[in-house]
Amino acid sequence: MVLCAFMVGLVAGGVLALLCRRWASRSREPELAASWEAPADAYREAFASSRDGLYLLDEQQRYVEVNAAWAGMLGCAREDLLGVPFGRRLPQAKGERPADRFRVTTRMPLARPDAKRELEMSCVPLQVQGHSFTLGRARDVSARQRAQRESERLRAAIDAAEDGIFLTTRRGRLLYANAAARDWLEDPATSELLRWHLRQGAATSCEVRLEERFGRMRLSPVSLAVVGSIRDVTEERRMARRRRAAEERLQEARRLESLSLLAGGIAHDFNNLLTGVQGFATLAAEAEELSEVRRYLERVLRSSERASAMTLQLRQFSQHRVGDVHPLDLRETLQESLPRLRDVVGPEVEVELVLACEAAPTQGDERQLEQLLVNLAAHARATAQAQGRSRARARLELALDVVGLEGQRWVELKISDDCNRQESDARIFEPFAASKGLAIPAVYGIVLRHQGTIDAGPSALGGTCFTVRLPCAEVAPQPAPLAIDLSESQHAPCEVPPILVVDDDETVRELATSLLRGAGYEVVAEGDAESALALLSAQPQRFGLLLSDVILPGRSGADLAREARELDPGLPILLMTGYADVELPAEVPVVEKPFAPQDLLRRVRTLVLLREAQMA
Repeated sequence: MVLCAFMVGLVAGGVLALLCRRWASRSREPELAASWEAPADAYREAFASSRDGLYLLDEQQRYVEVNAAWAGMLGCAREDLLGVPFGRRLPQAKGERPADRFRVTTRMPLARPDAKRELEMSCVPLQVQGHSFTLGRARDVSARQRAQRESERLRAAIDAAEDGIFLTTRRGRLLYANAAARDWLEDPATSELLRWHLRQGAATSCEVRLEERFGRMRLSPVSLAVVGSIRDVTEERRMARRRRAAEERLQEARRLESLSLLAGGIAHDFNNLLTGVQGFATLAAEAEELSEVRRYLERVLRSSERASAMTLQLRQFSQHRVGDVHPLDLRETLQESLPRLRDVVGPEVEVELVLACEAAPTQGDERQLEQLLVNLAAHARATAQAQGRSRARARLELALDVVGLEGQRWVELKISDDCNRQESDARIFEPFAASKGLAIPAVYGIVLRHQGTIDAGPSALGGTCFTVRLPCAEVAPQPAPLAIDLSESQHAPCEVPPILVVDDDETVRELATSLLRGAGYEVVAEGDAESALALLSAQPQRFGLLLSDVILPGRSGADLAREARELDPGLPILLMTGYADVELPAEVPVVEKPFAPQDLLRRVRTLVLLREAQMA
């Protein structure tokens, strides 16, 4: 009985409890349904719009649900996948359970006719109301893979580069460096130099050195970092040195070629002159009639004048400085030189002067500029004669304010002729190479010493046009010269103190002594500077003029002139020189060898009279 009652109570209590649960469940069902409706829609929307491919498979591995991203990856519509086995559209996974293969994230290629993709696959098993499902995820990592492969190839290329490439912060913390850069940056001096340039904060380029290697480092700030590169220029420097050495050897060979042409041309011309001098001198010595002696000696003098002109051209070609430089008006210089120019070149050259400016201020040596005109006119005459013509035409055109580089103002002088061009413009200024003699090379040297330029090209007259440009300069007013009597007389004024002649060449010393004594001067001659200084020291006020050669054994004539001025500040000094490139005192006049006797006597008389005028 007791047992039956217990069983009935147990069943009744169970039924009552079941009813109570059902009642409670039914009473809360609308509330639970309402609370879960919104999340279900949100999950569904998230599933459908996910960029990753999502799919849901049942126990038979058939698609229950897929999103648009997964359908797009497979290249079909969503409706075409529902109910279809998983492996049918994905042959690589045919016969496999995703829950078994993709439980761990796995990379898998997806081959399609239009493209090849790389997928990242993973899945999780689900149990819903006693049924088993598989939720899978697929992500297209093709672009990322391509970018990674490109990055790896780029990094491999940078690592293998011969140039050092590195990335650093603006404070100097190294972010990346390839092997070539690490070799340089491990050097403390290079690292310190890098940090110094980083503190400057600007793009830069500098030289670095690692033992026997040389490099060029470049820094380029980008965003929050700095990209740097280091190029090894050791071999480049070595090649540059070799190239410079080869160019120097080539220039030396060209200089030697020019020198050989110069020496050969000078030897040829001087042999011709010496042949005439020796021949006519022999004829004069053997002649019995005075008229014949005079005629032969005139030919000797003419040959010696030609030799003197040649040595003058040699000096102008070889010297590296201008003589008496002072401000001048090139227009006035041309007008004053025109009569002498016509006398020198003779009637064979018709000289025309065209002045296109009121003034042409520049700086230079009037004698050298006049020689420039003579050489160019003589070149036209020689060219015409070589072409069998009896006359040539030369035109001198002067212009001002020709603007050159950096706004430099130039005085431009064009010398044109009507002779057919025979020389190459590239070699016309080489001695004895393109043109005969030294006239044109001497012109080139004169222009360069005046800091100017000269070009050769075709002229409007049908020949060659030489264009000379000299820097423009203001012409300062010149002080009026001291009024002294410079008559044509070459004899010594009355009561002139002795003249001290110093020259180590016996012929020149004897010639100067004979000329001065013949003009009435008292002369004391010495062969070196030491003997002359001994005489000057013993009697500083004894001599009325010092005539000395520049090149002397021991002390030079310039040194002798300076020490003589210390002993006698008012002593007139005249130096003789046949050497072009020598430093001389600016205040000391110079007479050039070979000199004509009249020129030497005129210069000596001028200095003597000038001292007398100053003492008066």
